[in-house]
Amino acid sequence: MPPAWVWGSFVVLVLGMVLSAVDNHSMISLHHGIKIAVIGACCCIAWCLTVGLSWRNRVFILRWVLAVVVGVFFASKAAPYGYYIDLGSAGREGSFLAWPGVIWKVGAFFMPLFLADMLIRPRDWLANGLAIAACVFLVVIDGTRTGILVLGMTVLAFGALLAWRRDWAALSRARPALAACVPALFGLLVFSAGVGYLGHGPSALPPPTAAGAGGVFMGKAEALVETAVDPVATTRLGNGDPERIRLLRNGARRAVDCLPLGCGFGATIMDSGYGVAMPVHNAYLGTLADFGVLGLAGMLGFIVAALVPIGRVLRNGMAGSEDTYFVVASAGAALAYLFSLMLHTFSSEMSEWGYLILMLAFAWLNDGACKVSSLTRS
Repeated sequence: MPPAWVWGSFVVLVLGMVLSAVDNHSMISLHHGIKIAVIGACCCIAWCLTVGLSWRNRVFILRWVLAVVVGVFFASKAAPYGYYIDLGSAGREGSFLAWPGVIWKVGAFFMPLFLADMLIRPRDWLANGLAIAACVFLVVIDGTRTGILVLGMTVLAFGALLAWRRDWAALSRARPALAACVPALFGLLVFSAGVGYLGHGPSALPPPTAAGAGGVFMGKAEALVETAVDPVATTRLGNGDPERIRLLRNGARRAVDCLPLGCGFGATIMDSGYGVAMPVHNAYLGTLADFGVLGLAGMLGFIVAALVPIGRVLRNGMAGSEDTYFVVASAGAALAYLFSLMLHTFSSEMSEWGYLILMLAFAWLNDGACKVSSLTRS
């Protein structure tokens, strides 16, 4: 059974959605409330399935999931048509399994576990180096600003934890994995550019610039490398987003107008200039406007549920416990997901909530009991 902070947050959130549905005679709000209730039930199932898994097994499973996502992306890009998703001038890629805006989440939310394993099990340096490179690769090809911010925050958080523990020996042991990560990332980018060239022809590359003897070959090689590194050199962080600002202002106004029970699902939808009506890109503000104070309280409860394990291990497990890194990594990944909701819309899809449920289960579980201070060693 999940801890009270987890199932209680689901209960409060669903209650807010049901009350909003009744108050506004909104069947769609009730529909989404039922979906969240089903997700809460799936959370209990996931909790049971996670019981007894060692950290080594958890990391092993995540590696396979990552491998499937990367493999499907390359297979989709190599396919003639229909399976590979390219947003063109936006520089964002994905596959039929995970579209742009989705594919980055596997990399960003799984990478903390691979970083923790890199520090604890230096003998797995090659597997962890490849996994970290694959995580960064998925964020880069997606091009999402949220993913880039999450990666930066993850690296800073691990640096702060290492400094607090003064565990520089662990960082020294991780050097082989870090050294393997850089060429592996470059290799994935080049391979992706090559697959694009083979699948879509010369139009997938910029025009070659080399001339003279061997100019055609060298020109294509240069264009291939340029295409490979372009997603790294070009990000969307510096681009303004007035459409999201307008959505945010409208969301704030609607949240105030709809207190205390909310105005029902979709209360913040407006035409912001994207060409399609959209709700506010802030799940917490959107939840307050849609489902009122109770809905927002339920969402904030998940933040507390992610913070509690971190507080416990920092208070009780700082004295050399290797599991500290794994617990902080799992809870930190849950916090990263919750942070991303500040920049994205509220969702009632299991594919979205699955990241939060999985990472909270990893952070809390120890042989079926919600105790963090004495975690099972793998």
